[in-house]
Amino acid sequence: MLFCYLGMEFIRRLEERLKGELPGRSAQVEMSAVPTNGGHFVQRENGRNAGVLSLFFPNKGEWSLALIRRAFHEKDHHSRQISFPGGSFEAKDVTFEQTALREEEEEIKVVQSKVKVIVELSNVYIPVSNFNVFPSVAYTE
Repeated sequence: MLFCYLGMEFIRRLEERLKGELPGRSAQVEMSAVPTNGGHFVQRENGRNAGVLSLFFPNKGEWSLALIRRAFHEKDHHSRQISFPGGSFEAKDVTFEQTALREEEEEIKVVQSKVKVIVELSNVYIPVSNFNVFPSVAYTE
């Protein structure tokens, strides 16, 4: 019961912090590995859209964050990278949140009905692969 109380306090605080104004593009520019004015991070109309999920889950009495290692594909810019579960928006998806949840279930097998989305974050443009990424933050018990 202790984890449940303290754990949900973490989720409550996380949700509260993410309700405010999000830094969006300015945070992407600040965290860039290469100095930039941010021009190449501007979302492209011809960019492919994707949803990803930052999923917190209980693990040995603490919260952990679900990450995956992408499979090897010779022409894939993100091959073998560590990433959040997620993938391309498909015609059957109505929202980017649905995309993230569908991909999360395919990749790490957590049933969508067990996942509670807290908030959708600012979208991020990834120039190397021409993806407009729409991240969501969620948790599962």
